[in-house]
Amino acid sequence: MSNLTRSLRVLVYTWLTWIGINRAAAVEAPTRIMPLGDSITFGQAEPGVEGGYRDRLYSLLTTAGFNVDFVGTFTDTSNPELPDKNHQGAPGFRVDEINASIGGWLDSVEDPDVIRIQIGTNDFLQTSRNETPTGVLAELNTLITTIATKRPFAKIVVSTLILSTFDPAVEAKQVLYNQGMPGIVAQQVALGRHVTLVDLHPILNSGDLYDTVHPTTAGYEKMADAWLPAVNN
Repeated sequence: MSNLTRSLRVLVYTWLTWIGINRAAAVEAPTRIMPLGDSITFGQAEPGVEGGYRDRLYSLLTTAGFNVDFVGTFTDTSNPELPDKNHQGAPGFRVDEINASIGGWLDSVEDPDVIRIQIGTNDFLQTSRNETPTGVLAELNTLITTIATKRPFAKIVVSTLILSTFDPAVEAKQVLYNQGMPGIVAQQVALGRHVTLVDLHPILNSGDLYDTVHPTTAGYEKMADAWLPAVNN
């Protein structure tokens, strides 16, 4: 083989290698997001609608250039608009029930980069349990601690509860619960954990609710718009 032939082969090999590396670099690594919560995370609302805020949030993030991978052990069964249907929205669940299940859920999926949490609505809706905001806040703190311990590199984004017009007494408890969240998040941050808070309560009004508790499609879109900056960061 001549020196010229060898040189040409080396040049071609180098060129192909360079193309391969740059193509691989051009593919954004997936950002795994676990949407964690209750029926509002599931997307319960108008009949036949699934996905809730997840539909719009997926669209917003992919438009922003993210390779989004929603993770969770649940999957939408009727949601043609969302390419990635995985989530961890458990209708009817309270914070203590999420606590009891979170370990197994996390062990069943790839490590999330972001875990976004909205939970607590059912604790106050189930009035027979007579839950107090202080007690539910303690359970939320335990949940965040468990997640941060099992997945210390995940960014945990917690949100306040949205408005409820179901019962003024229930909404009053939700407001007190929301007011206690900044203190819980501050405690977690002081421990070196990656926890941030998004205040969704003022984002929706009574006209954005389908059934006094769950948002309309427009309400879910408002939630996604509010989630975007925190998830983006």
